[in-house]
Amino acid sequence: MGTGTALIRADHARIRHIGGTGVGGGTLAGLALRLTGMETADFIQLSLSGHSANVDLKVGDLTRDTMQTLNSDLTAANFGKLDARGSAADQAAGLINMILETIGVMAILAVRQDTTRTIVLTGALAVLPQAKPLYDRMSRIYNVNFLIPDHAPYAASLGAVLTIL
Repeated sequence: MGTGTALIRADHARIRHIGGTGVGGGTLAGLALRLTGMETADFIQLSLSGHSANVDLKVGDLTRDTMQTLNSDLTAANFGKLDARGSAADQAAGLINMILETIGVMAILAVRQDTTRTIVLTGALAVLPQAKPLYDRMSRIYNVNFLIPDHAPYAASLGAVLTIL
């Protein structure tokens, strides 16, 4: 979860790149600056006072019926309710939510073809204040185990060092 996001399958025997997306920290930095003129740290701070539900269309906004396969609080459309009522803080929260959910859903889809249900999140986005609650919820909904290790932002650097020791 760096500038973009790489999906890697690793175990004790091997490491394999299985895909990725350009959605990541670079997306956050670029859109934060373009949309608000704010640097990333200030944008993240702004997002903490916002609510993504004020700009994101949820499944529950579309139907009051209970569905076994879709929770009412799942996002149906990022920014699907964006209008003049969504504050700048709500929009900031919505953008961070969109980036984190996109990465989470891609990871979930990647492990569906595998025997593991453990997804380890690394990179600077993994420690955003919104990350742990969002991924805890996604873990429960999708029956996976998202882990955010200590020092997650430094995982790539630590891994590089360990390979040369």
